[in-house]
Amino acid sequence: MSRTLGGAVVALTLAASAIGGEISDPSNRFRLTTPEGWTNETPPFAAIALVTVSPRRAETGGNCNVVVTVTNETKGLTQAELEAQLTGKFD
Repeated sequence: MSRTLGGAVVALTLAASAIGGEISDPSNRFRLTTPEGWTNETPPFAAIALVTVSPRRAETGGNCNVVVTVTNETKGLTQAELEAQLTGKFD
């Protein structure tokens, strides 16, 4: 299992490491769009599914770490329902 997950993370990192754009997790746990110029790095540990970094990281510290956690409360909700519940909690 961990070998498969590790391979998926590496594949995702390599496939989406160039110029930003839409990133889809092979396991369908998340999908996001990164700004142009952002690159992906290897996550420092397994709990982080994706690390994407601003081209201005040295001056701003800008990066985004994606952590995926299964929660029973939100498991069956649609994207619209999730957005309504999480409005103001994430940016």
